[in-house]
Amino acid sequence: MTTPVTSPATPRSRTSIFFSYIRHELWRNLRMVDSLIFLIALPLVIFAVFGVASPGTDKHIPGGTIAAYVMVSLALYGAATAATSMAGAAAVEHDSGWGRHLALTGMRRGDYLAGKIIVSLLIACLPIGATFLLGILTTAQFDTPGIWLASAGLCLVGVFPFAFFGLAVALALRSETAVSIASGVVVLLAFLGNLFMPLSGAMMEMARYTPFYGAGVLAHWPQNGEVIITGAFATPGMPELLPTESFAWAIGNVVVWTLVFAALALLALRRSTVRR
Repeated sequence: MTTPVTSPATPRSRTSIFFSYIRHELWRNLRMVDSLIFLIALPLVIFAVFGVASPGTDKHIPGGTIAAYVMVSLALYGAATAATSMAGAAAVEHDSGWGRHLALTGMRRGDYLAGKIIVSLLIACLPIGATFLLGILTTAQFDTPGIWLASAGLCLVGVFPFAFFGLAVALALRSETAVSIASGVVVLLAFLGNLFMPLSGAMMEMARYTPFYGAGVLAHWPQNGEVIITGAFATPGMPELLPTESFAWAIGNVVVWTLVFAALALLALRRSTVRR
């Protein structure tokens, strides 16, 4: 009697495993309602206080109202915080050994981290959408409908450096508090990057080299173009001296900081692997 020969199961391709992981991880994070509520509510509350309830935010500036400008700033901040937190959590998971378990499925370390970056960017869309929705329902107005879509899309582009930033900080510190530390640093970077309040003078010149500056210029570009809202913006009788910034500088700022944080994340990952 001959024993039937069974063919081994066909192994899943690397691409199939990668996208299955992204679907699973995205669904897992969407079910973490408590974390999502905080990430979405934070920019909403700040926008409601400083962009809706504050007097004078219905006044018009280039491209739309002041409320619309504040809305974009806080949507970018909320998205950057979300991406930082999600990517940072990935690094903590990796350090706890979860990455080795996933390796048994055929997923490589690079695929795991890339998947986390993609999921963090997808989650970052939630605070952008929620903040823009509140703006639509309140006092935020743009001159043309296309500015809404362009501003939202460029907010997401500006989030890329912060996804790698959260990853780098968590891999370097190797503790659960790393996510909180990274989120706290994002607040400071947002202030230094001319996102929370208009800066001027030496502070404004320094801001041009910070991670949030390029992201902020890009996000506000559909509304303001090359005009930059600074502390000198409201100087009466001097419209010809309104500060401007080039689109190329903004793109370069985002690209450079993305590469810097990605390199730091890779370095931290290699060091953690060597220590093991």
